[in-house]
Amino acid sequence: MESSLPRKVLALPLAIFGALGVLLGIYLGFLGVQGKSGYLLVAIVVVTIFGGAIGLGIFLWQQAWKAVAGVIALMTLGLLLVFVGTGGLVNTADDFFRLVNQKEFPRARDYFSESIKSEIDVETLRSFLSRNELLNVSEINWSSRSTSGNYGELSGPITTQAGSTIHVKTIFVKADGDWKIFSIQRLNQDDSPRLPSKSDQFFLVKRSIKDLIISVQEKSSDHLYRSVAQAWKKQLTVAQLNETLAPYFKNETNWAVLERTEPFVEPVTFDSKNNVLSLRGYYPTEPKQVHFELDYLYEGISWELAGFGLSIKKSE
Repeated sequence: MESSLPRKVLALPLAIFGALGVLLGIYLGFLGVQGKSGYLLVAIVVVTIFGGAIGLGIFLWQQAWKAVAGVIALMTLGLLLVFVGTGGLVNTADDFFRLVNQKEFPRARDYFSESIKSEIDVETLRSFLSRNELLNVSEINWSSRSTSGNYGELSGPITTQAGSTIHVKTIFVKADGDWKIFSIQRLNQDDSPRLPSKSDQFFLVKRSIKDLIISVQEKSSDHLYRSVAQAWKKQLTVAQLNETLAPYFKNETNWAVLERTEPFVEPVTFDSKNNVLSLRGYYPTEPKQVHFELDYLYEGISWELAGFGLSIKKSE
């Protein structure tokens, strides 16, 4: 009995030390830490796990502590499963930003899903990354990550070589066993969605209305269908969109005048539960006004049309 006490005294702190090292190591993998600070923390993890391994060996030798060791093992296993389940997301994101740093934009574009890649050319991608200060990344900390079926999400702060901190959310889809990027969105510092500026709101409205006008003039929804969000396409066929536009096909309104008129856009609204951006307003034309309700989802690197409503009213 007397000889067991020193072992217990030595085993307990070493075991706790080692368990904390294991948990810290998994947590660092969970964050996807990179850069010099990441390497230093990894070195600390290695030392703590090595010391803890000795302690756990002694710990398990003591019958009275096997239950405690089992709990530690289960906690570690649970966190390890989370890390393994989302490790592919981190690999895809890290490879993407590595190629961006190397200015390999065509190869970086290949990391997007096929449906999104077909809508983003190389120059559009480069311009988006430049506007959002993501061309020169030095460190990435994915503070939040999750998967659900064939969908995954990473979000967290990215440190640039200039020292700026940019918060980013990246959505992934799994295709043929590989994780592909579905969208990259810059967030505010509090991780809330970064909504389009006033000028960008006008741009979205004008783009969507122009696409609607083209389809109405052609009496076919083909053009509009090609420009809407991927998520909406999954719920809507060209034939169904034709039915929706049918009343406008028959209307004798001079839709072309809208392209020469500046719209009035109400303050933007955002449904955080469904991630839907809504723009409402009207075109101040005479003698009638065209009122619009436009809904958008964020896909790829921009907001895409996911619903609309038009009505014609007498000018007040």
